[in-house]
Amino acid sequence: MTKRLMCVFTLVGLVAFGAVAQEGGAAGEEDDPTLVEAVRLIDAGDIAAAIGVLETLKTRADTPAVGLALLGGLYVESGRPLDALDVLEPLTRLDPPDPAVLYNAGRAAQALGQMQRAAELYYGSIQIRPTSPARRELGLMLGSQQAFSQALALLKPWATQYPDDIEVRLAAAFCAVQLERVPDAEELLSDLPQDRPPVSLLWSRLLLVKGDPWGAINTLTPILDTAPESMQLDIRRVLAEAYAGVGQAADAVEVLAGYSERDPSVALQVGLAQYQSGDLEGALATLEPFAQGLAVGSGSGLPAELASQMVLHYGRFLAMTGEREAALPYLQRATEMNPEEKQGWQMLGQTLAGLGRREEAQVALERFQAISKGEVSASKQERLDREERDDPTLAAIRETVDLMAEERFDDALARIRQERSLSRGDLRPVLLEGRILTILDRHPEALEVAQQAVQMAPDNADSLYLRGTVLMGMGKSVAAETDFRRALTVQPEHTATMNDLAVLLIETGNTDEARELLKRALEANPDDEVAAANLASIEG
Repeated sequence: MTKRLMCVFTLVGLVAFGAVAQEGGAAGEEDDPTLVEAVRLIDAGDIAAAIGVLETLKTRADTPAVGLALLGGLYVESGRPLDALDVLEPLTRLDPPDPAVLYNAGRAAQALGQMQRAAELYYGSIQIRPTSPARRELGLMLGSQQAFSQALALLKPWATQYPDDIEVRLAAAFCAVQLERVPDAEELLSDLPQDRPPVSLLWSRLLLVKGDPWGAINTLTPILDTAPESMQLDIRRVLAEAYAGVGQAADAVEVLAGYSERDPSVALQVGLAQYQSGDLEGALATLEPFAQGLAVGSGSGLPAELASQMVLHYGRFLAMTGEREAALPYLQRATEMNPEEKQGWQMLGQTLAGLGRREEAQVALERFQAISKGEVSASKQERLDREERDDPTLAAIRETVDLMAEERFDDALARIRQERSLSRGDLRPVLLEGRILTILDRHPEALEVAQQAVQMAPDNADSLYLRGTVLMGMGKSVAAETDFRRALTVQPEHTATMNDLAVLLIETGNTDEARELLKRALEANPDDEVAAANLASIEG
C-alpha cells in the first residue's frame, strides 16, 4: 500500500480501513491507470463514478487485489452489501488475508443479516490487527445481542483509545451497568455532558445499582418532560424503579401510566407497584391480559423469566384476594417454571393449606424451607454484593472459581480471559488463568501467562509461585526450585510454595529440608491437609 493510496482511502472515511491492498501485491499496482482514475474520482467525491471505473477490473485477467479491495469497500459505503461480499469474499480466503478486507467483508455480512459470518470476519480482522475498527463494530453488534461481557471487552479499549466516539462510550457504559461493573461505568461516563438524556439515563441506572434511588430520581426528574420520545419509556421505567425503591409506589404507577397495555414487562412492573401502593385489584387487572393462559402452559411468546414472574405474582395476588382455587394453577405453574424460586413454593404451600390439602401443602412448604436454608443470610449477601459492585474483578474470580468447582475448566478459562481483557493491569485474573491452564496440562500456554505475571509483579510471591508450579509440571525442577525459593524470600509464610518446594526436595532426596518446610507450613496453617499428608509420607 503506497502513501498515495493511503491518503486517498483516508478521504473516504471508514474505507481507509476497508479498501486495503494485500501485502505483496504486484509491483506497480498503484500506477494501474484504472486505479489512478478511481483514486481521482474518489478525491473529487464522485463515489458512484469511481465504482463504475473499478467495476471494469472484475473482467480483467490481471485484476489488482487493491482495486477489488477498494471496490468492495466502496460497495459497503454505498449500501450495496451483496455486491461487496461477492467481491471481498475471495479476498478473505487469501493467506494471509488483509485485516481491513476482513473488516469490510464483516460489515457487508452484518448488513445482510449474516451475524455469525460477520462475527467470524470481525474476529479475524482483530486477531491480525488488534486496533482494527472491527473491534468497534463487533462490540456494538454483540451488545445489541445482549452479550454484554464480550461486548464490553471489545468496546472499552476502543473507548479508551477514541474517547470522542460517544456512541461507543455510551454502548460500553450500558454494558458495564448491565453487568453492574460500577468502576467501569463511572470511568466511561464521568467526563461526558451530564445534561444529555442518554448520559443521565445511564447515570441513573448506575445510581440504582449503587443503592441510591433518590440520586436517580434527582437525575431523571429534570429531563422527563424534555427527553426525546424514543427515550421516554426507558427513563420512566428507571424513574418508576427508583420511586418504588423509596416507598413511593403510587408515583411509580403514575409515571408509567399508559405504558403497560402492550408491554408485558412494563405491566409486571406496574402491577407490582400497584400492589405495593395497596391497589391489589388494580394489580390483578394490569397482569390479567398477560397472565391468562400461562397457567395451562400455552405458548405466550414471553421470555421464560418474565413468564414465570407473571404467573407467580398473578397467582399470588389472586390468593391474597381469597380466590385460592383460581390462584392454584398459576402458583403450580410458577414452581414448575422456576423450581428455585422460594416465594412460589411458599405461596403454593399456603394456598394448598387454605384449601385443606395439608399433605401437599407440607411438601411445598418443606421445599420453601430447604431453599431458604441454603441461602446466604441477608446481611452477608448485602456485603458480598457490595464487595462485587466495588470490585467487579472479584465477582468474576468468584464466578470462575465456581465453574472450576464444577470441573467446567474450559468455561472457567473463557470467563477469566474475558475478565483479563476488562481489568488490564490487575494481577489476579492473570494468576487464575495460569492456574487453570496448569490444571488442563497446557503448560506452554501456562508458562507464557506465568511469565506475564512475573513481569507485572516481579517481587510478588504468587507470581513466582505460579511460574514455579508450571516449570515443575514441565519437569524443569531446577528452575522451579529457584522460583519457589525466591517466592519464600519475598513471603516466608507462603504455604503453597512450602508444600511444592518440599515435594521437589523429597524427589531429590533432601528430606530433612522438606521436613522442616512442611512443619513450618503446618505451623502457619494447622489445617493444611496437603502439608500433613506430605509430612506423613516422609515420616513413614
